[in-house]
Amino acid sequence: MRWFIGFLTLVSFQLMAIGCDQGPSGDPRGSGKSDLERLSRSILLTWEASGADATISRFEAQGLALDAKLYVFGGFYNDHIQATVQSDVYDPANNTWTQLAPLPEKLTHAGQATDGRFIYLAGGFVGDHPGGSSNKLWKYDVAANLWSEGPSMPGKRGGGALVLLGRSLHYFGGTLRLKGGDYVQDYGDHWVLRLDDHDAGWTTAASLPNPRNHMGGCVANGKIYAVGGQHLGDEESGNQRSVQVYDPATDEWTNTADLPFARGHLTSNILEWNGRVIVVSGVTNRRKAVATIEVYDPTSNKWATLTPLPKPRQSGVSGIVGDKLIVTGGSLSVTTWIGKLSRRT
Repeated sequence: MRWFIGFLTLVSFQLMAIGCDQGPSGDPRGSGKSDLERLSRSILLTWEASGADATISRFEAQGLALDAKLYVFGGFYNDHIQATVQSDVYDPANNTWTQLAPLPEKLTHAGQATDGRFIYLAGGFVGDHPGGSSNKLWKYDVAANLWSEGPSMPGKRGGGALVLLGRSLHYFGGTLRLKGGDYVQDYGDHWVLRLDDHDAGWTTAASLPNPRNHMGGCVANGKIYAVGGQHLGDEESGNQRSVQVYDPATDEWTNTADLPFARGHLTSNILEWNGRVIVVSGVTNRRKAVATIEVYDPTSNKWATLTPLPKPRQSGVSGIVGDKLIVTGGSLSVTTWIGKLSRRT
């Protein structure tokens, strides 16, 4: 506990000293220092506690927060990069993990979204690494603890993003990878499924600029954000800073301020909080996992840095429950961290 308090004190001091003008290796971020510092100081993230360890270590899993709990599905669970069907839910109120009905197939890198009744997983890579891309849509009935299959997407994709906007699912980006590891192509295809009209199937919307995979997405202020990612299988130098916002009223994507540094492996780590976009950890070039947490303010079109994770993590699962940011797994860890988000007035 003394170490943890000391860590928080040091991090708070560093944030006050440098604002958000330093990258993961201390590189300058450019102009706008005073605005960035004001944005950084307006939101506080304090790591308060460690939650119960997950029942298995994993990374590249799918998950999200729903009904004050954090759900985690599948992922890789060992150094041999083998995938699992295990599904679990973390209840922070009781600090307990509960095992759920297993996935219908071993799955990683799927997009995830929820309408409050079902949790949807779209696309992804099937089986042990390097698995091929999928076009399936899986539906998890939270109350019944049952899986069923929804309408298949028009094409196979892994590492794209899935969000719910209104009563429609939007899947965009992703890559076609063959079983065995050969990447064919990244796609900007943007498909839409109306949940109240499954029979109509998936329809098309404006394509995502800069097609990529290992990206993440969320909805904020009625618009869709596509964040980061990588090109094909290039984890050495193919990570992207690219961020776009989709306006359903015009069916157009617009470039916004880039991420402060290139980052992928963000599938389950792009979150909305109070109209802002939060990015948790990720992997930058040269396969370097980072602890960085950043927030984007659509009003000012600027990014700022929040208190980082206690340690770098690759492809964990993050969710916001009330004012708590919960991060579990990643980098074959079982650790669960709980932080408090607040706005400084």
